[in-house]
Amino acid sequence: MLYDSGSTNSLIKLKNLKDETPVYEKKIALTGISGHKLYTLGKIYATITINKRAIKHAFYVVKDDIAIEHEGILGIDFLKKQTAICDY
Repeated sequence: MLYDSGSTNSLIKLKNLKDETPVYEKKIALTGISGHKLYTLGKIYATITINKRAIKHAFYVVKDDIAIEHEGILGIDFLKKQTAICDY
């Protein structure tokens, strides 16, 4: 996953979902840094593990062909909720 404080929402590629994962009809249009529109397929609630800590969070599901090398994006919604500190 890519941490992206410039992304409003957290995203996950469709291929990472288990077959039984319910996808809710919460489709939105996002605008990427390049200005292109990206349409989500729905929304899920998933638990991810970071440093042995399980965290439940909402992710918008996107097609697998989006132009990022990672499995998804942890956006500012996640970073604020977790009170993350970016230390450069």
